[in-house]
Amino acid sequence: MFWKFGYNNYGASGLEQLLDKNDLTLEELLNEDELLQEAKSQNKKLIDYLSKPEVLKELLSLTIAENLDENKQYNRYPYIASELICCDIWPMYENLVTEKYLLKEYWKYLDRKRPLNPLTASYFCKVNGILLQKMTKDEQDGLVGKIVTHMNTSAIAEFLLKLVDMEDSLYDFRIVSWLQQQGLIKHLFNMLDPKLDSESHSMASQTIVDLIAITYINAMNKVNRECILFQDIKSKESMTKLVDFMTLEHDHSTSTLIFGIDILIELMRRSILSRTMDGIPAELTCVDETIEVLSKRISKFNEIFKNPKSLRGEINTTVGKMIPLGAERLKLCELFAELFRLQSREINLAMIENKVLFSCLDLFFEFQWNNFLHSTVCDMLINVFGGPPESNKELILSVFRDAKISQRIVYAQKLNDATVAKPRGLRLGYMGQVTIIVDEILKLLEEQPEYKDLLAEYIKDDDWQEFINKAYHETKQRDSQPLGGQKPDVESNILSDLGAEQEQLARFLTQKITNDLPDTFFFTDEIEVMPNEINPNEIDFLGSGNEDENSEEETVDETIASPVGIDESEDFSPTWTVDFETAFKNTPQQDLTISTDQTVFAISPLESNLNSLVINSPMSPRDAEHHVKDRLMKDSHHVELVRAVSPRVELSKSDDDIIKNLHIDEVDLDK
Repeated sequence: MFWKFGYNNYGASGLEQLLDKNDLTLEELLNEDELLQEAKSQNKKLIDYLSKPEVLKELLSLTIAENLDENKQYNRYPYIASELICCDIWPMYENLVTEKYLLKEYWKYLDRKRPLNPLTASYFCKVNGILLQKMTKDEQDGLVGKIVTHMNTSAIAEFLLKLVDMEDSLYDFRIVSWLQQQGLIKHLFNMLDPKLDSESHSMASQTIVDLIAITYINAMNKVNRECILFQDIKSKESMTKLVDFMTLEHDHSTSTLIFGIDILIELMRRSILSRTMDGIPAELTCVDETIEVLSKRISKFNEIFKNPKSLRGEINTTVGKMIPLGAERLKLCELFAELFRLQSREINLAMIENKVLFSCLDLFFEFQWNNFLHSTVCDMLINVFGGPPESNKELILSVFRDAKISQRIVYAQKLNDATVAKPRGLRLGYMGQVTIIVDEILKLLEEQPEYKDLLAEYIKDDDWQEFINKAYHETKQRDSQPLGGQKPDVESNILSDLGAEQEQLARFLTQKITNDLPDTFFFTDEIEVMPNEINPNEIDFLGSGNEDENSEEETVDETIASPVGIDESEDFSPTWTVDFETAFKNTPQQDLTISTDQTVFAISPLESNLNSLVINSPMSPRDAEHHVKDRLMKDSHHVELVRAVSPRVELSKSDDDIIKNLHIDEVDLDK
């Protein structure tokens, strides 16, 4: 009985019993834990129930319901309802198309006052994202305008961008075409009207900038998608409306100006960047409509630049009371810099006519501590001096003739010198950019000598020449010096320090182990040190036996530690013979350590065989073949250790009759 009515059987039959009820309510169904799983598995009874018009209406209402009674678990109903609609149940979508009043009621959600509830807005966008993929465009007339109205809600703005950048190319083409026909771009530009608040301007501007970025990113990724929305953005109609809003005399026109410049800069930057890439459609690299509209409004922009509407007098700053630069003028300066990057003759002529560079340099030297402004104007002049001569020749001449840049630089240097000479005086904030500008001027004169004659009256001035030969030369010389003085030889110092540390360690270990050894270790009858029995001339030192006779002899480093147990004051040959068997029988727990230059080698007996020795070395086994022979020595009672000239130790036979069976073998600690 227990297994027959187990939990699983009860749960499965519970949903079936609910679906068999004639008076089943949606609330009862939403309380079932297995509801979503059964819907995704296409349970026929469940689908038939959910596809009923009255049930669909209730589901749609739940997704956007507000002020639900939290005491009844209603807080989870909107989520479950939205998940059910998104379960890809086609009978539900077919009934939504048939019963048109259902969606019309649902889309009335966008008629609510701003701001929308963020949670219900997210459910609404989730459901509509599915419905717009499944349903025809004829059912959504007027929806785009309402969506744009609520762009200040982040869920609505993200929903719109997802529609534009959907992965499915079929849905993408259909939805983008529908958005274009519904006038999406027109609605977005209308949101920049100065009569609206700055929040609307910000959201509309950011959405347009994102649409521009999506278009170019898809083109760079070779995604074959329509650019119809981008064509609407850069059209003459859109650009004219935008510039009109930006220059309109209205209280909120400053907000429109600032956010409108973001759109223009993004459009021009993407266009300039795409010119250097292969495979970018021509319509993405061409911004002729933008150039045409802007060239006719340079005078208006320059007027606003000189007399910004947002300024309200002096304010307190860290350097005293002063009239601030303001975001309005800074943004206009960025716009001018981007226009110079286009290298358009039409734009350049308008700039010369209105003396825009003169106005920019006025602010450059007026606001001594505004680094954002200095960097922007510096970038502007770099583009002017580095542009093609055919389009920038008149512009460069205007920089010297109208903007009087050489005279301004000389005066700025004198002002800086006077300021620095004062007690606790500081170098003026723009002097770094001034040096960069002078670099570009000298580079221009060097690479294009024809400008020397054109600009002769400005660059041959005595004050300018004195500045170049003295102040500028000293600045460049000072800037070329490394901070903190001469650059140290880091590599040699590191190697030197490592060598000193290794040598110090070798000496310490040698002294420590020597002191720990018993006195009888080297001075018994069994252990005999024979420093004078071997002729040093007969010793085969490493590196000396097979060398050319004319080669220089290697010298022994005097800092090499002496062999263990030998008095350094005695006259001895660097060779000794030790009876290891007897030595380790007397002192089986002791280790004999031999120290050579910067390296310590420990020799220990194997407990299982007193006739065997292990030589421990930090070297690899391959290197040990030529140095310490990091191997196990077997069948030998006497081993001669020869101290080499170079910092290494070699094993050799002292007497073939005594050590005729000496050989090197692999270390096997298991034996």
